[in-house]
Amino acid sequence: MRNKPGSKIAIIVSGLLIGCSVLLWGPAAVARPDESRCSNRTLRGSYGGSFDGQIPAGPGTLLLRGLVMTQFDGEGNLSQVEFVTINGAPPSSEWRASQGTYEIEANCTGEAEITQSDGSILRQRWVVINRGREIRAVVEGAAAGGTRIKVD
Repeated sequence: MRNKPGSKIAIIVSGLLIGCSVLLWGPAAVARPDESRCSNRTLRGSYGGSFDGQIPAGPGTLLLRGLVMTQFDGEGNLSQVEFVTINGAPPSSEWRASQGTYEIEANCTGEAEITQSDGSILRQRWVVINRGREIRAVVEGAAAGGTRIKVD
């Protein structure tokens, strides 16, 4: 079967267009190292979230559900307020304040140590996703975890 005279030109033009596209768009498609790495600076501003969990209590289990609003300073410090229900019952005080520290690694994993208003310490492990727009967390030593999403 013979090639039509115009088909070779079409193949050459297509090849050139693909080659130019790769040259023009290739560098933009590759993530820059500073965009794919995380640090404490990745978290700045307000994040709202929710969490769920269970607390063993004698022969039974208490169901935990809460809301949290956290402020990150981008330097490893945080402050937050949370509203927690146990088995659906509201807490004795409306919103509890707490403060703490966090550390985010270059691979976007991290941890936090939060001192609650009653003096208890809560340790969490985090994964920071979507370039710092969202945090997934689990509480060390508890069957609890949740998500925070940047609000500003």
